[in-house]
Amino acid sequence: MKSVLISCVTHNSYKELGDYLETINSAAQKASDICTVSVVVADNSTTKKKVDISKYTNINIEIKEVENLGYFGSSQKSIEYLYPDKIKLFDFVIISNVDIKLDSSFIVKLCEVETKNVGWIVNREFTHAKNKEENPMYISRISKSKLQILKILYSFPLLYAFYEKCIYPIRQKKKQNYLFSNQNIYAGHGSVIILTKNFIDKNFPLNFPCFLYGEEIFIAELVIKSNLKTIFIPSIYVENISSVSTGKILNNSKCKMLKKSCNMLLEYFFTENKYTDN
Repeated sequence: MKSVLISCVTHNSYKELGDYLETINSAAQKASDICTVSVVVADNSTTKKKVDISKYTNINIEIKEVENLGYFGSSQKSIEYLYPDKIKLFDFVIISNVDIKLDSSFIVKLCEVETKNVGWIVNREFTHAKNKEENPMYISRISKSKLQILKILYSFPLLYAFYEKCIYPIRQKKKQNYLFSNQNIYAGHGSVIILTKNFIDKNFPLNFPCFLYGEEIFIAELVIKSNLKTIFIPSIYVENISSVSTGKILNNSKCKMLKKSCNMLLEYFFTENKYTDN
């Protein structure tokens, strides 16, 4: 019997949380003979509300109210509080937002994956609001020069807004040939991050140093550092409702956080004697 821990973060998004838990419950029911599913909800909302978890009978749910430490920070705080000694017992640990919906076969398909030498399993993810496939996010490793260019871009919010609206969609179209085949990649989209026991054994606690953004490259680099690989499995599918909380962040604030994350990634992973630039 395999085991899955899902750590999801809700920030003033209780309706989306309820919808998400329903899809987890359905997926867990379909996989009940091969897997147990536990869910930790990290609630960093500004105004906390009571969540009725009694109807989700196929999953074990615990809710931990935490201060707003960002995406990874809130997730890790809740895990450390509820599963400090048990985190490494799970076959899969999933960090996610709540504005997504799992396909009913998600858990079944996940349990079928051969995880030898695998650190990160990237799922197919479709955002209806943008009519967009989110994965693979990066097929090849990002270069130091690309991060330096992005750092400059984030210094000018108006320029970044132009890039995001006009240039970024063109880059996304290049991924179409990669959408529906299993393959090794560099990184997936950060709204759902499926980590294997191999990865958790070597890297928990994650200690992501930024509030938001840059999580995908951070995890991708830790996978490389751990001599593991990241694989894209499109049969493992989720739907993305799209940025329920982060979509409310103003562009100037978003750019400041993106720039800070760029600085961190350059310092941690792209300095001399650590990793070689592409």
